[in-house]
Amino acid sequence: MKWYLLALLIYIGAQRFAEGNKTGCKCSTVKEEKNEAWQKKNSRRKREAGGCAGSDYSDEPESNSTEPAKKATSNSSDYADDTTGADDRIVGGYDTTINKPWIAKLWLTKTDFLCGASILNKRYLLTAGHCVCNDMLKCTDAGKILYTPADEMVAYLGVNNMKVEINNQKLKGNQRYEYVVEKSIVFPEYMKTQRHQDIALVKLNRDINFIGGVLKPICLPAADDKSDTVNGDEELNVYVAGWGRLFHACTTNELGPVKNLKCQFPFTYSGQTMFDCSKSTNPDAKMEACKQFRKTNPDDYPSAEGQSVVLMEGKANTTCNYNKAGNFGWCKVVMEDDKFDDNWGWCAEHCQYKEGTQETLNVQLATKLQETNLQVLPMANCKYLVSKGKYEYRGIVELCAGRKKKFKTIKVYEKSQSKYTLKGEETNYLGLNTDGKYPYDYYISGTDSCSGDSGGPMYTWRDGKPIIIGVVARGYGSGDKDGCGELNFPGIYTRTAKFLEWIHQNIADGNCT
Repeated sequence: MKWYLLALLIYIGAQRFAEGNKTGCKCSTVKEEKNEAWQKKNSRRKREAGGCAGSDYSDEPESNSTEPAKKATSNSSDYADDTTGADDRIVGGYDTTINKPWIAKLWLTKTDFLCGASILNKRYLLTAGHCVCNDMLKCTDAGKILYTPADEMVAYLGVNNMKVEINNQKLKGNQRYEYVVEKSIVFPEYMKTQRHQDIALVKLNRDINFIGGVLKPICLPAADDKSDTVNGDEELNVYVAGWGRLFHACTTNELGPVKNLKCQFPFTYSGQTMFDCSKSTNPDAKMEACKQFRKTNPDDYPSAEGQSVVLMEGKANTTCNYNKAGNFGWCKVVMEDDKFDDNWGWCAEHCQYKEGTQETLNVQLATKLQETNLQVLPMANCKYLVSKGKYEYRGIVELCAGRKKKFKTIKVYEKSQSKYTLKGEETNYLGLNTDGKYPYDYYISGTDSCSGDSGGPMYTWRDGKPIIIGVVARGYGSGDKDGCGELNFPGIYTRTAKFLEWIHQNIADGNCT
């Protein structure tokens, strides 16, 4: 019996290897990038010793073999802690320094519409369904393409370690980087809802000449073995990269008091109508309890954006924040009442740019590949967060992810007669726990994929090799509108493993021999 079990295990392992090696193309083996400065700012856990710096190339032998992801449990105290307010890229990510040779820019030539894509073999890229079937590119309800792809789309490959113009002007017509899209294939079921099962393939007009560290496919999962999901405290660390927007609508920043939600314009405050972020002193400057505390405890009063205290007077609690205008002003946020006690936040830096202006267009799209580091959330958590936002989530074919961050504690002062004395500290739930039933010890915010990143990859490392486990599908935010990196609004990704059979059937003529 022992020999039979051994033979069975060998057979299963061989089948797994065969599945991972179906394309015949050697996958990329570039190292996982750990941006030290970004990780320090957004650290989810104690940083591991040793990082990846310097060379874009890997000395490891290339392979297509993939194994199930190894999951680890995480401690709640290890979640990211926001100590600064600087917003960076993708939204909230960083410039890549180690090339991601599988990522492509998919460009709609007539409308300058941008999507992401990933190299699977020498002729095919994986992308999102809504990148190839949309208002501009018509498809039938059964998924038949009604346009000529070669007239509509090109892909730019091998540019991920370069700085490029947002309109690709210097890349256009350059055969080294530009490939014409010969064929589009959307997953037929996507057209039924034009939301779920958002996945597609595009075929290029010529073979890709692979170059180590510059142009290489990314490995597909070996099987649909649920290694792309997590339960409870399990952890799955993932990355998303793309050339999309660095910011979306004007939002509040990471420093609060209301974090990462859209500003509502116009809003009325003190009899004045504000069409932009207000540069006046913020509402806390006029709150009587805060004014009194500032007089009696000047050294304890918040002295910078992001600092706050709670004042207790009988059964009434008042939260006081830094009382100046802030670096970029402040605004009322959407979905809140008109009482200026807990409905405002500091404006993010990008709010200085006006929507629709050339200045905004010049800075809104990335000119260098951006990457961010997220965590896949348990399906139950996804369902809870997405349904709270009045959106749909289907865990059988979708993942959701965000950057987990821990709640801070703030000091509590109690008033006795005319004095305030320090009573202790309490957790600042950022307004998420008003009914005392908030179920998690973390929140997510600050970084996410955004418009223009659609179709790009969500990937993780298994045994030193990058594996594509998801495709950027959609994002959403406050005010029942699209958004990126907003408070407790995770991004939605199509699960690659659920479509392996369809993918392999349709890319076979581009496989390596």
